Amino acid sequence: MAVLKYAVEELRVEHIIVVGHSRCGGVAACYEPLTAEDRALCFGPFEKTSWPPSDPLTEWLAPLKRRVEELLASDSPPSKLQQVIDINVQDQVQKIIALPVVQNAWVRLEDLTRDDRGPEGER
Repeated sequence: MAVLKYAVEELRVEHIIVVGHSRCGGVAACYEPLTAEDRALCFGPFEKTSWPPSDPLTEWLAPLKRRVEELLASDSPPSKLQQVIDINVQDQVQKIIALPVVQNAWVRLEDLTRDDRGPEGER
């Protein structure tokens, strides 16, 4: 969060890009119905990867593991690893836009572009 805060408040970046990638090993490690093919694509020769991974990776992946468990328990669980990867990116975007630093930046931008002339267009 410190990096985002510095980038937005000090450097005044205008865009934050959230990037996901196919064959994400983190998502694959959390996805129980992982097929042998997906496992080979994500982990390659490291096929012995198991849950839970070693610390601090366990801590890092814990929220994702909980989210994947929620998805798999839902009425329409994702059937493919790539669907879970896509959902993870969407979740991360939602988390970032909810951050106070991002919300405050949007308010500042709104203040810069707001028309303050009043209802009659007078200053």
